Amino acid sequence: MTWPDFGNLPEWIAAGASIGTLAVAFFAAQAAFKQVREARALREEQARPFVVVDFDLNPQDTFFFDIVVKNVGATLASNVRITFDPPIASTLDDSEQPIRAWSWFHDGFPTIPPGKEYRAIFDNTAARYQRTDLPRRYDVTIEHDGPTGREQPLKQTLDLGVYYNGSVNALYGTHHIAKALRAWVKAQGVNGF
Repeated sequence: MTWPDFGNLPEWIAAGASIGTLAVAFFAAQAAFKQVREARALREEQARPFVVVDFDLNPQDTFFFDIVVKNVGATLASNVRITFDPPIASTLDDSEQPIRAWSWFHDGFPTIPPGKEYRAIFDNTAARYQRTDLPRRYDVTIEHDGPTGREQPLKQTLDLGVYYNGSVNALYGTHHIAKALRAWVKAQGVNGF
């Protein structure tokens, strides 16, 4: 029995090794391209603005809720629009300017720089608890532009009920110390302080 002639066997082995090397290089290039694409997407995601809305207890007086709008992202947010469903309402709306008339909710914010926070008194905690005709839960939609154009709208659910289902620890700061010191000085009859 005679073996067929395949030519020079070392050349065939070298050709096979070259094809194998080419295949490995092709798959390595595909993996590298995928990693570069994912790294770029991650950089873009980390560099975008991220505007959130929240209710928070007022740091100086826990008898009030604040509404907070903050850009926690890394770049400037522009043309920021905030929509509440149902429309936002407060027990303090009996004043001459109800909360839904604030420019925050009909004009929006022209720009919010990274880290910038807007905070305002929203409601009285006890009065809000007493009023069953006002919603405690809101669906909020936040729309804004980023460096590459209009961002995907962010949808949040804000629930004031979480504040009524537990206890609140009072936090005292320099404002409270100064207030107590003024009261003590007045009680001591010291003038000019």
